[in-house]
This record gives sequence, structure tokens and C-alpha cells, in this order.
Amino acid sequence: LCLKFPQDWHAEREHCHACSPHQLAMLPWHLLAWSCSLSCLGCVGAVRSDASSPSEFTMSLEIHAALDKIAYPEAKSIASLGEKYKRRFRGFRASKHDGLFSPYMHYGTDVDMIFMREGPSNMSQNISAADFDAQVELAGKLFGGVENVWKAKVMLNGTATFDREVESLEAVREAILRGADVAVLSGRSMLRNGWLLPMDLALQSCSDELMSKAGHLERMRENLDEADYVKVIPRIRAMLGKRARIAFGHGWSGMGGRMGFLVKQLDMLRHMPEREAREYMKHRLRLPVDPGPEAWKRVAEAELQRI
Repeated sequence: LCLKFPQDWHAEREHCHACSPHQLAMLPWHLLAWSCSLSCLGCVGAVRSDASSPSEFTMSLEIHAALDKIAYPEAKSIASLGEKYKRRFRGFRASKHDGLFSPYMHYGTDVDMIFMREGPSNMSQNISAADFDAQVELAGKLFGGVENVWKAKVMLNGTATFDREVESLEAVREAILRGADVAVLSGRSMLRNGWLLPMDLALQSCSDELMSKAGHLERMRENLDEADYVKVIPRIRAMLGKRARIAFGHGWSGMGGRMGFLVKQLDMLRHMPEREAREYMKHRLRLPVDPGPEAWKRVAEAELQRI
């Protein structure tokens, strides 16, 4: 169809979901038209009516260009956060299973700072109100104020008793008082170089059992059924030996690590004041401020799934 009507190749290219727009952009127009006509015969006529908004294809090109311009925060600057606060809680220790200490982390998409109860005999001891108060105090320092705690999750024996965005930390504290062995506060943390990263600050007073290979395979099947291919990556990595895991981590970082970083950054912007978010997009993420973070995130997520 495109070969018969070469002027329509732009429309065909915009609506082709079989290939990455970044790959399509590398093709000469006549090969691109032929490729799109084979993969999207049903796409003719599906042309956007809103000419004032950039097309998803144009946005994809902008995103791939931005990935080469972003000055990414170094993983070691993220790991230093864990070293600084690892002895912050009496009776807890910093977990070595969190992202801060991962040797496979090249692009720090977010930060998981996890503190585990010390000693097997203390694992049955619930998180106390004093533990939670110390957690809130540290969250205030890490997030630039307790008002920047966006979400909280409280669990007891594997069941969530509180899991939603925070309107009042007092409501979270009440859930702690009813009994909790896991408490997570989510917000953002600013690095010394000015980058902001989403952060989960967690206290855990239950065993930290590693998932079996059978468990990872089952979760992978669920992720594939849901077409959530990105979540398959860490599950594959967890089943590999150390050397293969490092090689796999390097390979994924080269392909999907940067895009994953951008998706997390764009999602974080919805919690920021509009003016601050627009400035951050322009100067940190190297993207145009229009049509807004949500639209950019939607296109970046689609690109990440295609990788």
C-alpha cells in the first residue's frame, strides 16, 4: 500500500508497532515504506487528527536523542547513601540485597534502602512506634522534608494493612501500632550532583528469604502473560551464576538501562510542582516540556517494552 502511495509513508511509519521508531528512522524512505506496508497493512487511514500535538513517532525520536544527551548519575554516588546511613537504626542492619549494593547496577533508576532486623531471635519482634518515628526522621532528611513522603506501605505476616498515597503520616503510624513487620516510606532523594531519584526507605522485621528458581519462573510466566517484559529481566538475572549475571547486567544496561532510568524519572515528576517539573525535564532529562511528563512517560514505556 505504501509503495502505491509513497506520500503516505509518514502515516504508516507513525502507526507501526512492529519495530522501534529508532530503528525505523535509520531506513531509507522507500525501504521503510515497504517494511511498514508489510507489517501494518491495517494502518492506512489511521492518521492523527490532532496536528497540534507531536506524534508518538516524533516523540520516540526525541526520547532516543535525549538518552544520548543525559548526564546520568553515577551508581557509586547512590551507593554512598547506604554507607552513610547503614547504622542509623538500633537493632537493624542495612540489607545487602537492595539496589544500593548491587554490582549489576549501572543506571540508578531508583533507590531501595532496606534495613533488616538483626539476629534470628528478633525476627518475630514487630516494628515499634519508636522504630517508625526514627524512620520518619530519616525520611525527612533523605526526601528533603516529610512532606515529600508520597506513599507508604505497612505489612504484617505478608498482608498489606496500609498501601496508598500518604495524606497523613499519623494514619501510617496507627497502622504500625496495630502490628507491622514491614514498613516502607516512598519519596525522592537528591544526590550531591542535583539529580533526584525515587526512593523506598524500608524497615523489615521478618526473614529475607530469596526466591527459588521455580518461583522466578512462575513470576516470569505471569509477567509474560501480562506483556510486562521489563520485569522479566531481573528474574532472568537472578537465576544466573555470578559471572553470567554480571555479563547479563552489562548487556541489559546498554540496551534498556537508560530507557528504564528515563521512565522512572518521568513517573517521579507527577509528584513535583508543575514549574519545578518542567525545569527538571528541560535541563536534566533534555526533553521538551510539552506535551507534559505523562505523555512522554507513556511513549518511553512503550519503547522500553519493545527493547
